[in-house]
Amino acid sequence: MKFSKDGRELVVGNSNESICIYDLRANKVTERIHAHVRRLEDGEKGTRERRPSATAAHAQPR
Repeated sequence: MKFSKDGRELVVGNSNESICIYDLRANKVTERIHAHVRRLEDGEKGTRERRPSATAAHAQPR
């Protein structure tokens, strides 16, 4: 959970693997960012699945 610097918006990661930006004055969701999850192919490095963090850089408050 992260508030914007001006306190007008709130960014929250949800259990359904999405990130929502709330406009606190209007009391509504202004943007929803859905997670992208893909399986790694044989031979690729890493774990079998990658899941984005709720604090992903592209979800910074405006």
